[in-house]
Amino acid sequence: NVSGLIAYTPEQTTQAHLLVTGQGGDFTLRRYEPAETLDFTKEDAPEEGEGFRWDAGQSLLTLDGFDRVLLPDGATVALATGSENVIRCLNGCALLSHGALAIEGPGTLRISGQDDGRSSIGINVDGSLTIHHAQITLQNMRSGLYAGDLTISDSTVTAENCDYSFTVESGARLSGSSLDVGTIELNGRLEADNCFLRAEKIQCNESEATDSLVFEAGFGTVTGSYTLPRDLTIDWDECLYLPEGTALTAGEGTALTLEGWLVEDAGGSRGTLAGDVRGQERWLSRCDGAVRLSVEKDAAGDGYTWTAAERLLKLTGGWCYMGDFSLPGGSTLEAEGQSVVFGTDY
Repeated sequence: NVSGLIAYTPEQTTQAHLLVTGQGGDFTLRRYEPAETLDFTKEDAPEEGEGFRWDAGQSLLTLDGFDRVLLPDGATVALATGSENVIRCLNGCALLSHGALAIEGPGTLRISGQDDGRSSIGINVDGSLTIHHAQITLQNMRSGLYAGDLTISDSTVTAENCDYSFTVESGARLSGSSLDVGTIELNGRLEADNCFLRAEKIQCNESEATDSLVFEAGFGTVTGSYTLPRDLTIDWDECLYLPEGTALTAGEGTALTLEGWLVEDAGGSRGTLAGDVRGQERWLSRCDGAVRLSVEKDAAGDGYTWTAAERLLKLTGGWCYMGDFSLPGGSTLEAEGQSVVFGTDY
Protein backbone atom coordinates (compact mmCIF):
# COMPACT_ATOMS: atom_id res chain seq x y z
CA ASN A 1 0.00 0.00 0.00
CA VAL A 2 1.31 3.40 -0.96
CA SER A 3 -0.17 6.66 0.27
CA GLY A 4 1.04 10.22 -0.01
CA LEU A 5 3.75 11.48 -2.33
CA ILE A 6 6.66 9.53 -3.82
CA ALA A 7 9.33 11.83 -5.27
CA TYR A 8 12.20 10.55 -7.40
CA THR A 9 14.82 12.72 -9.12
CA PRO A 10 16.88 10.79 -11.71
CA GLU A 11 20.45 12.00 -12.17
CA GLN A 12 21.91 12.54 -15.66
CA THR A 13 19.13 10.73 -17.46
CA THR A 14 16.00 11.66 -19.35
CA GLN A 15 14.15 8.41 -18.79
CA ALA A 16 13.03 6.61 -15.63
CA HIS A 17 10.86 3.56 -14.99
CA LEU A 18 8.38 2.99 -12.16
CA LEU A 19 7.27 -0.56 -11.36
CA VAL A 20 4.12 -0.92 -9.24
CA THR A 21 2.97 -4.37 -8.07
CA GLY A 22 0.07 -5.45 -5.90
CA GLN A 23 -3.54 -6.60 -6.03
CA GLY A 24 -4.90 -3.72 -8.02
CA GLY A 25 -6.05 -0.21 -7.27
CA ASP A 26 -5.62 3.27 -8.70
CA PHE A 27 -2.73 5.65 -8.63
CA THR A 28 -1.83 8.91 -10.39
CA LEU A 29 1.53 9.56 -12.00
CA ARG A 30 2.39 13.15 -12.80
CA ARG A 31 5.45 15.17 -13.56
CA TYR A 32 6.79 17.02 -10.54
CA GLU A 33 7.54 20.69 -11.14
CA PRO A 34 9.30 22.39 -8.20
CA ALA A 35 7.29 25.41 -7.14
CA GLU A 36 8.71 28.83 -6.48
CA THR A 37 9.74 29.30 -2.85
CA LEU A 38 6.98 30.88 -0.76
CA ASP A 39 8.57 33.81 1.06
CA PHE A 40 6.12 35.18 3.61
CA THR A 41 8.56 37.82 4.81
CA LYS A 42 7.80 39.92 1.71
CA GLU A 43 5.10 42.56 1.81
CA ASP A 44 3.58 41.19 -1.40
CA ALA A 45 3.52 37.59 -0.14
CA PRO A 46 0.50 35.69 -1.51
CA GLU A 47 -2.46 35.42 0.87
CA GLU A 48 -3.58 32.09 -0.53
CA GLY A 49 -2.73 29.47 -3.07
CA GLU A 50 -3.17 25.79 -3.79
CA GLY A 51 -3.29 24.14 -0.36
CA PHE A 52 -2.35 27.13 1.81
CA ARG A 53 -3.61 30.39 3.32
CA TRP A 54 -1.46 33.12 4.86
CA ASP A 55 -2.73 35.68 7.38
CA ALA A 56 0.05 38.25 7.73
CA GLY A 57 -1.74 40.09 10.54
CA GLN A 58 -1.72 36.99 12.75
CA SER A 59 1.46 35.41 11.29
CA LEU A 60 -0.75 32.35 10.66
CA LEU A 61 0.03 29.84 7.91
CA THR A 62 -2.75 27.31 7.28
CA LEU A 63 -1.95 24.24 5.19
CA ASP A 64 -4.82 22.25 3.70
CA GLY A 65 -3.73 19.68 1.19
CA PHE A 66 -0.33 21.37 0.81
CA ASP A 67 1.76 18.26 1.30
CA ARG A 68 4.75 19.92 2.87
CA VAL A 69 7.01 22.89 3.34
CA LEU A 70 10.17 21.28 1.98
CA LEU A 71 13.38 22.80 3.30
CA PRO A 72 16.87 22.12 1.91
CA ASP A 73 19.62 20.37 3.83
CA GLY A 74 21.15 22.73 6.39
CA ALA A 75 18.21 25.15 6.45
CA THR A 76 17.33 27.21 9.55
CA VAL A 77 13.88 28.28 10.67
CA ALA A 78 14.43 31.52 12.60
CA LEU A 79 11.71 32.57 15.07
CA ALA A 80 12.10 36.31 15.56
CA THR A 81 12.27 37.81 19.05
CA GLY A 82 8.80 38.33 20.47
CA SER A 83 7.09 36.62 17.52
CA GLU A 84 4.23 34.14 17.88
CA ASN A 85 4.15 31.95 14.79
CA VAL A 86 1.37 29.49 13.96
CA ILE A 87 1.13 26.79 11.29
CA ARG A 88 -2.17 24.96 10.97
CA CYS A 89 -1.59 21.72 9.06
CA LEU A 90 -4.88 19.99 8.29
CA ASN A 91 -3.15 17.11 6.51
CA GLY A 92 0.29 16.29 5.22
CA CYS A 93 3.48 17.57 6.81
CA ALA A 94 4.09 21.06 8.17
CA LEU A 95 7.92 21.18 8.05
CA LEU A 96 9.93 18.63 6.08
CA SER A 97 13.65 18.30 5.43
CA HIS A 98 15.47 15.39 3.82
CA GLY A 99 18.69 16.63 5.42
CA ALA A 100 19.52 18.62 8.55
CA LEU A 101 17.28 21.35 9.97
CA ALA A 102 17.74 23.93 12.73
CA ILE A 103 14.99 25.85 14.53
CA GLU A 104 16.29 28.93 16.33
CA GLY A 105 14.41 31.17 18.75
CA PRO A 106 13.73 33.11 20.80
CA GLY A 107 10.26 33.33 19.27
CA THR A 108 7.46 30.76 19.54
CA LEU A 109 6.09 28.26 17.04
CA ARG A 110 2.81 26.40 17.30
CA ILE A 111 1.91 23.68 14.79
CA SER A 112 -1.61 22.30 15.07
CA GLY A 113 -3.58 19.70 13.14
CA GLN A 114 -7.25 18.78 13.10
CA ASP A 115 -9.14 18.25 16.34
CA ASP A 116 -9.95 14.71 15.24
CA GLY A 117 -8.26 12.28 12.92
CA ARG A 118 -4.78 13.68 13.50
CA SER A 119 -3.67 12.83 9.97
CA SER A 120 -0.86 15.38 9.90
CA ILE A 121 2.82 15.44 10.84
CA GLY A 122 4.36 18.42 12.56
CA ILE A 123 8.13 18.29 11.97
CA ASN A 124 9.76 15.59 9.84
CA VAL A 125 13.54 15.68 9.46
CA ASP A 126 15.48 12.79 7.94
CA GLY A 127 18.82 14.10 9.21
CA SER A 128 19.73 15.97 12.39
CA LEU A 129 17.19 18.31 13.98
CA THR A 130 18.52 21.03 16.28
CA ILE A 131 16.20 23.19 18.38
CA HIS A 132 17.78 26.09 20.29
CA HIS A 133 16.29 28.83 22.44
CA ALA A 134 12.79 28.27 21.09
CA GLN A 135 9.29 27.56 22.36
CA ILE A 136 7.48 24.96 20.27
CA THR A 137 4.00 23.48 20.71
CA LEU A 138 2.70 20.53 18.66
CA GLN A 139 -1.05 19.85 18.83
CA ASN A 140 -3.49 17.31 17.40
CA MET A 141 -1.01 15.42 15.26
CA ARG A 142 -0.56 11.81 14.33
CA SER A 143 3.17 12.41 14.66
CA GLY A 144 4.44 15.49 16.40
CA LEU A 145 8.16 15.23 15.65
CA TYR A 146 10.29 12.76 13.71
CA ALA A 147 14.05 13.11 13.31
CA GLY A 148 17.05 11.05 12.43
CA ASP A 149 18.93 12.65 15.32
CA LEU A 150 17.80 15.24 17.88
CA THR A 151 19.44 18.01 19.91
CA ILE A 152 17.40 20.42 22.04
CA SER A 153 18.95 23.19 24.13
CA ASP A 154 17.52 26.07 26.18
CA SER A 155 14.06 25.40 24.78
CA THR A 156 10.51 24.50 25.78
CA VAL A 157 8.73 21.84 23.72
CA THR A 158 5.16 20.67 24.36
CA ALA A 159 3.24 17.95 22.50
CA GLU A 160 -0.51 17.73 23.08
CA ASN A 161 -2.89 15.09 21.72
CA CYS A 162 -0.33 13.45 19.42
CA ASP A 163 -0.42 9.71 18.73
CA TYR A 164 3.37 9.70 18.52
CA SER A 165 4.99 12.72 20.14
CA PHE A 166 8.72 12.22 19.55
CA THR A 167 10.26 9.54 17.32
CA VAL A 168 14.03 9.60 16.78
CA GLU A 169 15.95 7.06 14.72
CA SER A 170 19.16 7.44 16.72
CA GLY A 171 19.78 9.37 19.95
CA ALA A 172 18.68 12.60 21.60
CA ARG A 173 20.62 15.16 23.64
CA LEU A 174 18.66 17.56 25.82
CA SER A 175 20.13 20.42 27.84
CA GLY A 176 18.65 23.32 29.77
CA SER A 177 15.22 22.51 28.38
CA SER A 178 11.67 21.64 29.42
CA LEU A 179 9.74 18.93 27.55
CA ASP A 180 6.14 17.93 28.27
CA VAL A 181 5.12 15.26 25.76
CA GLY A 182 3.18 12.02 25.45
CA THR A 183 5.66 9.47 24.14
CA ILE A 184 9.38 9.47 23.40
CA GLU A 185 10.72 6.63 21.26
CA LEU A 186 14.44 6.48 20.48
CA ASN A 187 16.54 3.83 18.79
CA GLY A 188 19.59 5.15 20.61
CA ARG A 189 20.69 6.90 23.80
CA LEU A 190 18.80 9.62 25.67
CA GLU A 191 20.95 12.20 27.45
CA ALA A 192 19.42 14.94 29.59
CA ASP A 193 21.31 17.62 31.51
CA ASN A 194 19.57 20.31 33.60
CA CYS A 195 16.19 19.38 32.14
CA PHE A 196 12.57 18.87 33.10
CA LEU A 197 11.09 15.97 31.16
CA ARG A 198 7.54 14.63 31.49
CA ALA A 199 6.20 11.80 29.33
CA GLU A 200 3.74 8.94 29.55
CA LYS A 201 6.27 6.59 27.98
CA ILE A 202 10.02 6.82 27.37
CA GLN A 203 11.55 4.12 25.19
CA CYS A 204 15.28 4.12 24.44
CA ASN A 205 18.30 1.82 24.43
CA GLU A 206 19.85 3.58 27.42
CA SER A 207 19.51 6.89 29.23
CA GLU A 208 21.45 9.22 31.48
CA ALA A 209 20.01 12.22 33.30
CA THR A 210 22.13 14.66 35.32
CA ASP A 211 20.80 17.51 37.48
CA SER A 212 17.32 16.88 36.08
CA LEU A 213 13.75 15.92 36.94
CA VAL A 214 12.31 13.15 34.77
CA PHE A 215 8.66 12.04 34.97
CA GLU A 216 7.46 8.85 33.28
CA ALA A 217 3.87 7.69 33.70
CA GLY A 218 3.36 9.70 36.87
CA PHE A 219 6.63 8.74 38.59
CA GLY A 220 9.26 11.45 38.82
CA THR A 221 12.93 11.01 39.70
CA VAL A 222 15.33 13.76 40.72
CA THR A 223 19.00 13.37 39.76
CA GLY A 224 21.67 15.62 41.23
CA SER A 225 20.54 19.17 42.00
CA TYR A 226 17.73 20.65 39.92
CA THR A 227 16.01 24.04 40.13
CA LEU A 228 12.49 24.28 38.75
CA PRO A 229 12.14 26.97 36.06
CA ARG A 230 8.34 27.06 36.42
CA ASP A 231 5.52 26.08 38.78
CA LEU A 232 5.03 22.35 39.24
CA THR A 233 2.25 20.37 40.92
CA ILE A 234 2.71 16.74 41.97
CA ASP A 235 -0.83 15.47 41.44
CA TRP A 236 -2.60 13.13 43.86
CA ASP A 237 -1.85 10.09 41.68
CA GLU A 238 1.82 10.94 41.13
CA CYS A 239 5.02 10.17 43.05
CA LEU A 240 8.27 12.10 43.26
CA TYR A 241 11.41 10.14 44.13
CA LEU A 242 14.23 12.03 45.89
CA PRO A 243 17.20 9.68 46.38
CA GLU A 244 19.77 10.47 49.03
CA GLY A 245 22.13 13.24 47.92
CA THR A 246 19.71 14.90 45.52
CA ALA A 247 18.10 18.34 45.85
CA LEU A 248 15.01 19.85 44.24
CA THR A 249 14.54 23.62 44.50
CA ALA A 250 11.65 25.80 43.45
CA GLY A 251 13.37 28.69 41.68
CA GLU A 252 12.68 32.35 42.31
CA GLY A 253 9.07 33.15 41.51
CA THR A 254 8.07 29.48 41.18
CA ALA A 255 6.29 27.07 43.53
CA LEU A 256 6.29 23.30 44.05
CA THR A 257 2.82 22.10 45.14
CA LEU A 258 2.55 18.66 46.74
CA GLU A 259 -0.75 16.83 46.31
CA GLY A 260 0.74 13.39 45.70
CA TRP A 261 3.55 11.40 47.30
CA LEU A 262 7.24 11.79 47.96
CA VAL A 263 9.39 8.64 47.84
CA GLU A 264 12.55 8.07 49.87
CA ASP A 265 15.17 5.32 49.71
CA ALA A 266 14.66 2.06 51.57
CA GLY A 267 15.78 2.68 55.13
CA GLY A 268 14.57 6.29 55.23
CA SER A 269 17.39 8.25 53.56
CA ARG A 270 16.20 10.96 51.21
CA GLY A 271 17.09 14.09 49.25
CA THR A 272 16.04 17.65 50.09
CA LEU A 273 13.38 20.12 49.03
CA ALA A 274 13.94 23.88 49.05
CA GLY A 275 12.22 27.08 47.97
CA ASP A 276 8.47 27.70 47.91
CA VAL A 277 7.12 24.21 48.67
CA ARG A 278 3.38 24.04 49.28
CA GLY A 279 1.20 21.22 50.57
CA GLN A 280 1.85 18.31 52.90
CA GLU A 281 4.99 16.18 52.67
CA ARG A 282 3.87 12.54 52.65
CA TRP A 283 6.73 10.09 52.32
CA LEU A 284 6.77 6.50 51.09
CA SER A 285 9.65 4.04 51.44
CA ARG A 286 10.90 2.74 48.11
CA CYS A 287 11.56 -0.97 47.80
CA ASP A 288 15.21 -1.64 47.11
CA GLY A 289 15.25 -2.60 43.44
CA ALA A 290 12.95 -4.95 41.57
CA VAL A 291 11.13 -7.57 43.64
CA ARG A 292 10.24 -10.91 42.03
CA LEU A 293 8.34 -13.18 44.40
CA SER A 294 7.96 -16.88 43.62
CA VAL A 295 6.16 -19.90 45.06
CA GLU A 296 9.54 -21.56 45.75
CA LYS A 297 10.85 -19.52 48.70
CA ASP A 298 9.90 -17.02 51.35
CA ALA A 299 11.16 -13.45 51.16
CA ALA A 300 11.24 -10.30 53.25
CA GLY A 301 12.21 -6.69 52.66
CA ASP A 302 11.72 -3.16 53.88
CA GLY A 303 8.00 -2.99 54.64
CA TYR A 304 6.88 -6.46 53.55
CA THR A 305 7.09 -10.22 54.09
CA TRP A 306 6.28 -12.98 51.61
CA THR A 307 5.15 -16.47 52.63
CA ALA A 308 5.58 -18.71 49.61
CA ALA A 309 3.49 -21.68 50.80
CA GLU A 310 0.47 -19.43 51.41
CA ARG A 311 1.19 -17.09 48.52
CA LEU A 312 0.69 -14.27 51.01
CA LEU A 313 2.26 -10.81 50.74
CA LYS A 314 1.93 -8.97 54.02
CA LEU A 315 2.83 -5.34 54.65
CA THR A 316 4.69 -5.00 57.92
CA GLY A 317 4.77 -1.27 58.64
CA GLY A 318 3.96 2.24 57.54
CA TRP A 319 3.62 3.39 54.00
CA CYS A 320 5.39 1.36 51.35
CA TYR A 321 6.03 2.25 47.70
CA MET A 322 6.10 -0.83 45.48
CA GLY A 323 7.84 0.36 42.35
CA ASP A 324 8.57 -2.92 40.54
CA PHE A 325 6.79 -5.91 42.06
CA SER A 326 5.93 -9.27 40.55
CA LEU A 327 3.51 -11.66 42.25
CA PRO A 328 2.58 -15.24 41.26
CA GLY A 329 -1.00 -15.84 40.21
CA GLY A 330 -3.48 -16.49 43.02
CA SER A 331 -1.53 -14.41 45.55
CA THR A 332 -3.09 -12.50 48.43
CA LEU A 333 -2.09 -9.00 49.53
CA GLU A 334 -2.72 -8.37 53.21
CA ALA A 335 -2.54 -4.70 54.14
CA GLU A 336 -4.76 -4.44 57.17
CA GLY A 337 -4.35 -1.01 58.70
CA GLN A 338 -1.71 -0.11 56.09
CA SER A 339 -1.66 1.81 52.84
CA VAL A 340 0.03 0.70 49.65
CA VAL A 341 0.92 2.67 46.54
CA PHE A 342 1.96 0.72 43.46
CA GLY A 343 4.29 2.11 40.81
CA THR A 344 3.66 3.14 37.22
CA ASP A 345 1.27 0.31 36.33
CA TYR A 346 -1.41 0.78 38.95
